Amino acid sequence: MLPRILLIDDEPEFVTSLYRALSGRKIEADFVAVTTRNKALLEAEKWRPPVAVLDLCLNPREGIN
Repeated sequence: MLPRILLIDDEPEFVTSLYRALSGRKIEADFVAVTTRNKALLEAEKWRPPVAVLDLCLNPREGIN
């Protein structure tokens, strides 16, 4: 099983662009893109990804405390 990289951003267009840019590279990993705090927490708990790319300026309602 390939390692999973979790992409988290509250802007759907940005997280989609990031996903396309990274998945187009020769990186041997599965990318999971999410746009909400709840989805991020569910994916992190389920898969325990070794890497997460996190928007540090998430909407305060969606931010991870």
